[in-house]
Amino acid sequence: MLSLVAVAVVALTTGFLVAGQVRAQLLTPSNQVARYQALVRSVQDLEATNADARARIATLRVQIDALESEAARRSAATQVLRNEVADLRAHAGLTAMHGPGIEVRLANGVPGPDSGGLSGYLVNYQDVQDVINLLFEGVRRHDEYKRAVTLVPDDIALQPTGTASTPLPDEDADFAHLVWTAVVKGTTARTCESSIATDGYRIRRLLAHWLEEGALAAAA
Repeated sequence: MLSLVAVAVVALTTGFLVAGQVRAQLLTPSNQVARYQALVRSVQDLEATNADARARIATLRVQIDALESEAARRSAATQVLRNEVADLRAHAGLTAMHGPGIEVRLANGVPGPDSGGLSGYLVNYQDVQDVINLLFEGVRRHDEYKRAVTLVPDDIALQPTGTASTPLPDEDADFAHLVWTAVVKGTTARTCESSIATDGYRIRRLLAHWLEEGALAAAA
């Protein structure tokens, strides 16, 4: 029994001594310096890693800028090619049209018995040019007619002012006299167009011409 007590006392004493030595070692200035140095190394490692990350980010930004510039150049080149294709399609007549209009189809004819081997019945570029010229002339006349209608509305009554009227250079003199005879009666532009058997373009442009030169004026 006494031996067990003695062993317990020795073990307890030894534990206290070891704990005291460990505490003394933890609290010594040398251990504090080592721990501080370890913290400094950790901070330095983190700063180095951060610097590497920032350098990598800067490199990636440069690469991104280069890729964006290249993409912009490719986009500009692509747009130029698209515009060129659109222009070629327009010149080739491949552009889809929308709105009111007409469609003209040209086809080869049938050779007659007296054609003599000639190819006049075949469509060629001259036929296409003739059709295009007629279409352009139709557009021009339409625009001119709209302008004349703006100057001389349908229901406006006209009367002579006393100023001598002049004919249009490309209009028949007898036809101009016929229109003048009708309009000096105080009729409207619509009445003139309905009473004379011709297209409204010829009549309305004469009325607009006489109104502009002062030979006609709106009736009061």
